[in-house]
Amino acid sequence: MLLLGLGVGYWFSPKENSIPQNNAVVVEGETEAVRQKLVLTLLEQPSANQRLDGVNEANKIKEVDDMVISALLQTLNNDPNVNVRLAAIESLANYVDKPIVRQGLVQSIAQQESPLVQVTLANLMVALQEKSSIEPFKQLLKEKQLDTTVKKQIQKSNNSII
Repeated sequence: MLLLGLGVGYWFSPKENSIPQNNAVVVEGETEAVRQKLVLTLLEQPSANQRLDGVNEANKIKEVDDMVISALLQTLNNDPNVNVRLAAIESLANYVDKPIVRQGLVQSIAQQESPLVQVTLANLMVALQEKSSIEPFKQLLKEKQLDTTVKKQIQKSNNSII
């Protein structure tokens, strides 16, 4: 009886090979969707640490949708915390193959007042060889209150892009 019970149990137990591989793909897709919603939620929080967590969570997403990109660009342009804006640049740098990201980064040049953010954007534009950034940087150079170190870095960046 014992052997018969073991045999029937073995026969009817689920086999590892019988689990469809599509489940892993579905779970991964659902995880990405949840992560994107988490990013959007965290970026709206009042705490800079939570917004920073949101930006860091965006770095873990393989394929971002336009809503996340838009939220990251919004964070870059409007967040009061410089560290959050710098993290947003770093996160957006992962997706520079998308034209909307490049265009958003170029448009944000004129909106930045922090020297750290300005220099970081200048360095990124050099790395991307983004020629459309030359004109916004020229406009930025015309500002009288622009830090002299930043001016030198932007001039150097413009020369490198040209």
